[in-house]
Amino acid sequence: MLIDYVVCNYIFHYLLLFGNISNQGRFVNLSKIKERREMMLNQMILVGRLTNKIVVEKNKDKDLPKEYKKYAVISLAIPRSFKNSEGVYDTDFIDCYAFDSIAENTSEYCKQGDIVGVKGRVERGDVNHAVMLIAEKITFLSSKSPEE
Repeated sequence: MLIDYVVCNYIFHYLLLFGNISNQGRFVNLSKIKERREMMLNQMILVGRLTNKIVVEKNKDKDLPKEYKKYAVISLAIPRSFKNSEGVYDTDFIDCYAFDSIAENTSEYCKQGDIVGVKGRVERGDVNHAVMLIAEKITFLSSKSPEE
């Protein structure tokens, strides 16, 4: 039971931080959240360097959701936090999909090598995409300096 309380308390504070729960100075009874065991969270947060120039394209792809007019594929290089058996940090390359204004802003303000944070969700894709990572918010963290 202590684990359930800690997990629910963590989720509550996370949602409070990102503005999904409004506390407004009132005490929130966490026992109501603790009792709902079917509560799930589909959210990802990635931080990495852009590996390519971002190109915004019109959505003509049959596999992407039709409600979006434009999209961009954002490839991130994310180093792992541990070394492999050879003593080297491996790097994962992960593709995320950004749509409409998020894709346009990222294309305009970011370039290859910049560090960005991506907050989004995991979505089941169609035939060509087993899983799609959909970017809901992209934070520009730092630019690559010219001498790097």
